[in-house]
Amino acid sequence: MMEKKHINFLKKILTYLKTTKRGHYSCEDSYYSCEKSAEILDFNPDHETNECTCGAEQYNARLGEIVESLKKEIERLETILRSNKGPK
Repeated sequence: MMEKKHINFLKKILTYLKTTKRGHYSCEDSYYSCEKSAEILDFNPDHETNECTCGAEQYNARLGEIVESLKKEIERLETILRSNKGPK
């Protein structure tokens, strides 16, 4: 049986996941920095940033999908919990 504590646990996971978004990789040696890193853009503002080379965009996109799925699941479980507390 679903309890409020399970939903609260999922909400804590959701809160944590939102803090794990990644920035583009930057290194002292710009050769190793991501094409979209602040270091590259600050050094050369006209630099055409066509592609993320560090994986941050892919990671953040997948993270966004997971966060949205978790939000929908929490909403679904809260609806079930509310309906189980109603008059019988």
